[in-house]
Parts: sequence; C-alpha cells; structure tokens
Amino acid sequence: MKAEAALYKEMITEENSPLRFTAYGKKFSAAIHEGRLQIFLHSGRKEELQTDIILPDKALVSGTEIALSPSLPDKPLSLDPARSIYVLAGATVSFFIPVPLWATLTVNGLPVKDIILKEFSKTWIGEVGQNGDLGYTHHQEPMKDDSTLLPDAAYMEIIIENKSRISFDVKRLILYVPFTALYKNEAGYLFTDRQKFTISPNNKQDIKLMRPASSGIETVARPRRKASKDYFTRFATFLKKVTVMS
Repeated sequence: MKAEAALYKEMITEENSPLRFTAYGKKFSAAIHEGRLQIFLHSGRKEELQTDIILPDKALVSGTEIALSPSLPDKPLSLDPARSIYVLAGATVSFFIPVPLWATLTVNGLPVKDIILKEFSKTWIGEVGQNGDLGYTHHQEPMKDDSTLLPDAAYMEIIIENKSRISFDVKRLILYVPFTALYKNEAGYLFTDRQKFTISPNNKQDIKLMRPASSGIETVARPRRKASKDYFTRFATFLKKVTVMS
C-alpha cells in the first residue's frame, strides 16, 4: 500500500457532521453531537463504535482534526503457510510476507486508539506452560518479490540463511511485527524491517531485525515495543524445536 493512500486527515465540526469517508478499503463515519466525537466503522448494515470522546469547548468552536495513519498489529504473527518452506544445507532463501495494516486514530494530533482493520485468531507462541508470548495466527503464502501493490498491507522481507549441514523444513515462522518500524520507500510503498534467521554450523539459531535495503526510505511509524536479546533467544530455541527436521 502507498503511504499517501494510508493517511487520512479531515477537519470535522458540528456543521459538517456526520462526515462519511473511506480509508483502507473500509467505510467510516464521524459525527459531533452534544459535545462528543463519535467515530464508527461500517460493515454492511453493521456499525461498530470506535471511539466516543468528550471534546473541549475550544475544539467545538474551531473544529476537530481526525486522522488515520498506518500502523502494524500489536502482537507477533505466527505464519502458517499451506506448504512448507524448504531450506537446503548451506543455502539462503528470501521472500516477502504481506503484513496486514491497522490504523492509528489521532484526534487533534493526539493518538487515541488502534483501529483494528484485520481481525486475527489469537494463538500462544511458545511451549505451553513455558516461555512464550500471545500472538496472532496469520495465514499467508510467501511472495517471491515486492512488485505487487497491496491495498491494505506492508511488505516484510524474510531471509533464512542456513550455514549448517542440515536441511530445514520450515512449517511455522514467527513475524515479530511489534518490534519493527514501518517505512515508505521512494515510490511511497510501505515496508517493515527485514527479519533474518541465521542457522550457524552447529545449528544454533539467531534472529535479527534490519532496516529495509532500499535507499531513500523514511520512517512512517516507530516500533510499538523495544526488542530484547533475551526475547529473541527464547523464540530461536522454540523455532528450532518446531521447524528443524533432520
């Protein structure tokens, strides 16, 4: 998705409400009534209240600016492709995964809440009763390149470098989207940090997040959470147990 298409901004007053608009392929409406700003997300005949804010008198007189800007989901994504990803011994593979966008709602420049544009099923990422984290299940097939314009997603490049003598059958990958920033390249398309899995000659796994390789990129949204080395170490061990088949 292009960054410009993912940014919506409008002034609303009691006089021009209800205001109806489309963003991220979704239909919204916003209205000011009796000093309250209400924003709804519409799906068919169903409308879901997204926010209900009491506005100060100054905002009622001068108008209220509402904006939607692109953001990433707040939990890691468990990628479960329909077909396994095979990585031969000594080989390096790379591919792209579309990551569905959410939107951050701001009112008069202040972040208010996440607008969840894509609902996920929750899943536990880790071993039951042990180290892990709550995440979402993401059903998406890898893409060979990033040439397809996505209407509601950003690209994440995945790199798997296998320096070991064992071939890998990857049935599941964890995408650490809360720890990645969101960028736009020179063409305006949205990307996340790259995620690299490295398997050492002694089968030890390492996970790193890296800025996109493209030149002229600009940061659109900063990471939600700060990554710790301990966090990735826990999941590297888990990933090895799940995906490695000798």
